[in-house]
Amino acid sequence: MNKLRITYTYPTIVRQIMYLAIFFYVLLNFGVIAEIMIFKVEGYYENVRPLMTFLIYLVVFAVIIALFFGYKFCYSEYDASTLTYHNRLLRKEKTLDLTQVRFAIFDRFGVKFYNTTTVDSDKDTPIFRIPFYRLGFVNAVEIDRLYRFLAARGDVGVVKTYKTLIGYSNPWKLLIVFYGIFVYAFLVNCITPVTAFLVLWQSHGIPS
Repeated sequence: MNKLRITYTYPTIVRQIMYLAIFFYVLLNFGVIAEIMIFKVEGYYENVRPLMTFLIYLVVFAVIIALFFGYKFCYSEYDASTLTYHNRLLRKEKTLDLTQVRFAIFDRFGVKFYNTTTVDSDKDTPIFRIPFYRLGFVNAVEIDRLYRFLAARGDVGVVKTYKTLIGYSNPWKLLIVFYGIFVYAFLVNCITPVTAFLVLWQSHGIPS
């Protein structure tokens, strides 16, 4: 059989908008610092360390981009004999021989695989695990397909302990309000760097 994938998706579009708002806010502040350095604004230019400033903003931009696209860097692939979990962000992968699996527990936070037929989930250590959250929630359709695939084998005990996957229940939808508040806060705070950017540009950037 061709390898099937288990991927992750962002929890809500509002969270992605929040990251964009943060990115825009940081970009505006970087623009103000850049103008100060380019125009050599007295009283401010002397206190700016160009290399350190550039490196700090570079790291901040990288973190925001990683958070925005992070869910795409992790996924699992499986066929009849193996299952491999990939984390491209950390350049790591781990492979499980599915012929060794005798029991699998689908709980709210991931899938735990065991090589024994009797399992105490509180005491026994799984030989492999697929997490349900990696900067995004696991795809519900794809994880259900894995559940049905293992159940159909007949030689693997499969237990599902959740009714609704993490990230898909109503309490998690309350995060939309939380993200919305952050979006509003960052957009309001953009007024100051926008004003500073325009004032510096009008004072130094437009030839008289």
